[in-house]
Amino acid sequence: MTMSQWSRWYQGTGGLTSYYNVDTVYDDYDNTDAGGGGGGGGGDGVGEECELSYKRHQEGFNENRPFYECHHCGKKLASRENMKVHLRIHTGERPFTCHICGKQFQAPSGIKRHLREVHEGVKEHVCDICGRAFANKRTLEDHRRIHTGERPFVCDLCGKTFKTKASLYVHNKSHTNFFPFECPHCERCFRAQTSLTLHILQHTGEKPHACETCGKRFRIKYELGKHKLIHSDGKPFVCVRCGHTFRLKKYLRNHNNTHHKDAEVVKH
Repeated sequence: MTMSQWSRWYQGTGGLTSYYNVDTVYDDYDNTDAGGGGGGGGGDGVGEECELSYKRHQEGFNENRPFYECHHCGKKLASRENMKVHLRIHTGERPFTCHICGKQFQAPSGIKRHLREVHEGVKEHVCDICGRAFANKRTLEDHRRIHTGERPFVCDLCGKTFKTKASLYVHNKSHTNFFPFECPHCERCFRAQTSLTLHILQHTGEKPHACETCGKRFRIKYELGKHKLIHSDGKPFVCVRCGHTFRLKKYLRNHNNTHHKDAEVVKH
């Protein structure tokens, strides 16, 4: 297979690149590169993207296990189906819709977990500090960092720290100039599908998140979460200096500024 043949084959996959036999794929690679006509995208007209995939394939290839490589981020996955789901991270596609609330998901596993945790209300993981229960262990671990102040996820570019991996992932997009999600109402573009979804609610006036206790509605789920604390006796925000508990994060922040201003306090 020549480099130009590789290029045509690669482009035909739409970036969903599958690798199988290293001897077949690379049979002519070294000869083409050495002849001065190919290699860096010269005589055979090979794009940088195809050549990069070539190099990635040479590094750490397992002859006995084919894999698929994402042309957006280079991630390698073992099956075409897994890669199709992964590509939805980049495209924003969410083809699976909850029949109860309309929330959309990238994979069947997401909607299955959503039905169990949200609509069936299964919460088996309990915080040992405040007693609040959560549907899964990961959410509990993220919650506990509210109490501990731990922010283990660090941005490599600016050093900003985050409590959750998801928050870091969203933040990393702020360092790019890629805005693939366009508003159908005003043509404003966004880096993330979630940002576009919230923006569209400004046009429609929808407030999809309702308080079960008083019926008050909110545009953003986070605002509903803060509101619910009004109806609760729980005080999940704990001062690590003196043990005082607070219903809202801003109350804890005010407390720290008043009573522990000279001490090192938890960042939130």
